[in-house]
Amino acid sequence: MGRATASAAGVVLLGALVAGCSGDDVDASEVNEWMNAQEHAVEGGLGEMSSRVGPDDGPPQPGDGITMDLEAATQVAGVRLSCFGDDELIFVVDVVHKTGGGTRTTSVEHAVSCADGEYTADVDGADANAIRVDAYGAEHHGAWYAVILGE
Repeated sequence: MGRATASAAGVVLLGALVAGCSGDDVDASEVNEWMNAQEHAVEGGLGEMSSRVGPDDGPPQPGDGITMDLEAATQVAGVRLSCFGDDELIFVVDVVHKTGGGTRTTSVEHAVSCADGEYTADVDGADANAIRVDAYGAEHHGAWYAVILGE
C-alpha cells in the first residue's frame, strides 16, 4: 500500500493565496497559522489535502476539488475533515473506483461545524483508486483540511 500526499507545495501556495484573499472579517495570519499547524496531523493517514474557502465558493461541479490518486487500489477507512473558524462547511467527498475499463465514483456530502473540531466521514473505501475533497458554504474566508485514513 503506497502513501500519497497532495499538500506539500499546495499548502505553501494556498497559504500565500489565503494571505492575499482573506476578507476584513478574518485575520489572514490566523488562517495561515491554522493551515501550517494542520500539516502535522497526517500521522496514521494515507495522505492529506487542504484548500482555502470563502463566501463566493458555491457547490462544486462533478470532478471539482483536490484529488489524491492512490498508487494501487487501497482500503480507505474514512476521511478526517476539519476547518478554520466558526462556519459550517459542506464537504463533498468522492471515492473513485476503477473497474475494468470504467470508473465508478461515489460522492457524499458532510456538514461539518468548524467550531466543533475534527469530523471523521465514513466512505465507500473498498479498493479506492482516488479520493477527491472539496468544501463550500463558508460565510467567511477560511480554510479546510482533510486526512485520508487507511485501515
